[in-house]
Amino acid sequence: MVHEGVELDISTLERSELEPPERVLAAHHLAGTFYGGNILYDPYGELAALHALSQREYRKLFWVQRRCAAAQDRVLRNLGGITTMQDWHDQVMAWLFATGVYDVWAARCGVVDWDELQRKRRRG
Repeated sequence: MVHEGVELDISTLERSELEPPERVLAAHHLAGTFYGGNILYDPYGELAALHALSQREYRKLFWVQRRCAAAQDRVLRNLGGITTMQDWHDQVMAWLFATGVYDVWAARCGVVDWDELQRKRRRG
């Protein structure tokens, strides 16, 4: 959501999704959120601690490999769940979701540094 020029990630998560902190580093859909950006509201400092940990650990090969494996598992699980018994529109939506995970896979796993690619593109 963009509000007054600021992109906000407004999500509700169960506390268990953030504990232990290593769970966040291994999650292809969460790690990038805590790696970049800023925490706007964190009255107890819990999110700031995750953010600091992500800043230190996000690009380490171990975590990159864990996130990539998690993303691959999600894609394969979603594609594997598509059956001809489903209505056509349900098959398409399942395929779109799986390919959406695949599309962000490289960026969220930290394999591709999009900022660096943009800098190279501007330099020519």
